Amino acid sequence: MSHPEVFPLPRLWLYLLLALGALSPRPAVAVEYTFGTPIAGDSVPVTLSLSDAPGNVGVDVVVSIPAGQGDLLGLFGNVANEALVPLMVISDPSGIVTQSSFNANKVWKVGGGNVMNPVGNWDWGLRFGCNGSAGGAVQSASFRIIGPGVTVSQLTSAANQGWLFGVRIQSTPGPAGSAKVGLLATQPPNGQAPTIAISSPADGLLTAGTPIAVSGTLTGTAPVSVTVNGVSATVTGSSYSASVPLTEGANTLSANATNSSGFASTAVSVTLDTTPPVVTISAPADGGGTGASSVNVTGTVADASAISSFTVNGTAATLTDGAYTMTLALVVGENPITATATDAAGNTGSAAISVTRATPPTIAIDAPATGLLTGQSPIAVTGTVSGTAPLVVNVNGVAAAVTGASFSASVPLEEGANAVFATATNIGGSDSASVSVTLDTIPPGVTIAAPANGAVFSSTPQVVAGTVLDASPITALSIAGSSALPANSFTRAIDLQSGLNPIAVEATDAAGNTGFASLVVTSRPLRRRSRSRSGHPPTGRACRLPSSR
Repeated sequence: MSHPEVFPLPRLWLYLLLALGALSPRPAVAVEYTFGTPIAGDSVPVTLSLSDAPGNVGVDVVVSIPAGQGDLLGLFGNVANEALVPLMVISDPSGIVTQSSFNANKVWKVGGGNVMNPVGNWDWGLRFGCNGSAGGAVQSASFRIIGPGVTVSQLTSAANQGWLFGVRIQSTPGPAGSAKVGLLATQPPNGQAPTIAISSPADGLLTAGTPIAVSGTLTGTAPVSVTVNGVSATVTGSSYSASVPLTEGANTLSANATNSSGFASTAVSVTLDTTPPVVTISAPADGGGTGASSVNVTGTVADASAISSFTVNGTAATLTDGAYTMTLALVVGENPITATATDAAGNTGSAAISVTRATPPTIAIDAPATGLLTGQSPIAVTGTVSGTAPLVVNVNGVAAAVTGASFSASVPLEEGANAVFATATNIGGSDSASVSVTLDTIPPGVTIAAPANGAVFSSTPQVVAGTVLDASPITALSIAGSSALPANSFTRAIDLQSGLNPIAVEATDAAGNTGFASLVVTSRPLRRRSRSRSGHPPTGRACRLPSSR
């Protein structure tokens, strides 16, 4: 009958399973037993040590008997999870294991003729030495049982009819000359090897704190020493604690327990993140202003860890691919805006700006009154203004001086009708007011139609007549120094004095412009002739006409 090879050819699936097992960290355990209870034959003391192999690939085994106690032939055992049995193989570079069998509940044993014969209940069996030679050829065997999921716990928690392990020894000093001895399922290890577990932190923890408090529980025969990433832990009864520094990023926390009976280890992964989120506010601009009652706040949040909370002015906001938009109500005046993000590690980052909600301006022109007619340019424009400072007032392109709630500006006019616009502007908006003003700088045109300049009159009074032409109404009219009813035409009789009579007509319009015209006429009244006492005109003299006076 063929038997399994001591070194079977490696298979790809087996290596994959081994690799998957190595990727799943679990506590490492080491135990040692000393036993010699006969199953059959003589009693021979046997020492059996088992420890989890590094990398979670199997179990390292050492079995031995004292010198002079016979020839160690074989070792038998079971596996708690029998589904692992087909995956088990032996690694034995020394060649001490000459045969192996892995078959759930039915392996080959070392029997008569020193060969392996079928026997029930045992899951695995090994043969040592060359042809089972006696005479002390094999007193100790060291090897590794390889298999994904194969651990010390798997091998020490499965019994066969009350036995954890069985050992076959030949040529013993006892009466039977051979022995089958076993390790009872109830027998504890020589000293309880430690077990260790990490209670805190949880595997996968993300934290912003370093050093980190590592604590957990342990078992095993005291004294048990514990280190976590090389840091000695404080052991109190079945608990331990240590303060362990972390480095930025991923960290593996390995807790190792050791006593005189063995060692155990376990590990968790934690990540240190001490970098706060980077928060930006892209709009509105810092220091800006608006007259609106609300504003849209937009920006971004970036962090290596997940964002656990994000608020704008204390109100939760939604992040979409690291960006946000939120509408905030504004009060009149300054409005601080703060965006704050906290990542899963507890780091907080923020950005802050300030936006002013302004009261839009109002403006009114007090002077000049609308419809003003003036002959002056520039003209003084004054008025009142309100709204959030600073206020900028402009009148027809001229910057006005603003003092409190008043403004003033000196504004040039153009001949004719002028629209005077005053505009007030602040960060909240603008307002304007206007008045109509007419500039008239052209004096009235006065024309004297009669009398003719230089005329000579022999009678009085004489009529002065003429016209006044102007774009503006005539407000005052003077003819020969005497006031007349303002009009665009005039007629007046004036008394002439003998001799030269200058006659002036002066007109003033509503804009204050004055125009005039003048001429000179002569008055030469006729004289009466002298009569002689006889009643006849003297001879040789001209007769003067009587005066019109």
